[in-house]
Amino acid sequence: MRAPAIFDASWETDTLRPLAVAGQDIEALRDQPFPMSKGITGWAFMRGLPYNCDNTLAHPAAST
Repeated sequence: MRAPAIFDASWETDTLRPLAVAGQDIEALRDQPFPMSKGITGWAFMRGLPYNCDNTLAHPAAST
């Protein structure tokens, strides 16, 4: 099951803030900004390329 999310990046605060999430598994992300350098989202953002992660738990950039 896919659970997409759209983030807003703020260079001033070095954070990514979820704007829209879809799926119960990621609902906890809503309204919780986090550093751009954290997790798979931060990793993909810093690469500057779209990334589709099939298994977020197995990805080396996964955060707890």
